[in-house]
Amino acid sequence: MHYYVARMWVIGLVFIISASCFLNAQTDGFPESVKRAKESIVPVACATWPDESHAITIKEIEGTGFFVNYGGNFITAAHVINDHFRWYTKDRPSADCFPVIYLANPTWLKARWFQFHACISDTNIDVAVCKTVEDPVLYPELHVGSLRLSSKTTFDDGTPVAFTGFPQNILVPITSKANIAAVGEFFVLGRIDIVIDKTNWHGISGAPLYLSDGTVIGMMRQRGEGLWDGLAFARDMAAILKFLKEHNITVADDLPAEKKRK
Repeated sequence: MHYYVARMWVIGLVFIISASCFLNAQTDGFPESVKRAKESIVPVACATWPDESHAITIKEIEGTGFFVNYGGNFITAAHVINDHFRWYTKDRPSADCFPVIYLANPTWLKARWFQFHACISDTNIDVAVCKTVEDPVLYPELHVGSLRLSSKTTFDDGTPVAFTGFPQNILVPITSKANIAAVGEFFVLGRIDIVIDKTNWHGISGAPLYLSDGTVIGMMRQRGEGLWDGLAFARDMAAILKFLKEHNITVADDLPAEKKRK
C-alpha cells in the first residue's frame, strides 16, 4: 500500500513538473517578440560616400537603433552618434563617414540603406534621436515596424528580458536573452539604469531591451567594466520618452488612430 502511494506521488510530481514546463514553453512570447524587434531595429553604420551608381560600402557598424514612429525617427545611444558622427553636426558631407541605416528587403541578404540626419542627442542620459532623409515607411515591402514603449521604471529582479542588435559588424540581427539583475541610480542621482546579468558587445549600444511580450523597457547603452564586468546597462524608457516629448517627437503609440500603421 505504501509503495502504491509513493508511486502515485512520484507520478503526480512528474506530471506537475512536466505540465509546468509545457505551460512555460507555451507562454514564452520571446520568439514572436524577436520577430517584431527585427522589423524595427537597424544597424547604425559608417559608410563610404555613394558613388555614381548609388553604391556604398559599409566601413563599420557603430551601434543599433530602433524606430519610435513611422516617420523615419529612430533612437540610439548618444555616444554612438557623438563618438562617430561628430562631423554631421556641421551638416556637410564627410570624405570618410557617410551615415546610413539598413533595412531588410525582405531578407537581411538583400538590405536597403537609408541616409540619416538631423540627430539630437542628450549625453546626460546617453540617448539620441535621428531621422532618415527618406521615409522607409514609403516602401511597404520593407515591413518597417515600431515597438511598444513602456514608461514603467520599476521591475522585479530576475525578470526575463532580451535585446536584439548588430554586434561586431554583423549585418544580421543577433538576439540575446538575459534577466534583470537590478534597477537603480547606480552612477548619477536621478538617472535610472537597468542592469542585466549578461554582457553586450560593440554595436549593441542603442538596441531595445524588451520583455517577453515585446514591450520595450530600456535601451542598451554600455557594458560593465571592472567590478561590473560581465554585466550590461540599459537606460530606462521613461527618461527616453521624456526626452522625445521635450523635442516634439511623437511615438507610434501616441499617434492619432488614422495615422497609425495598419
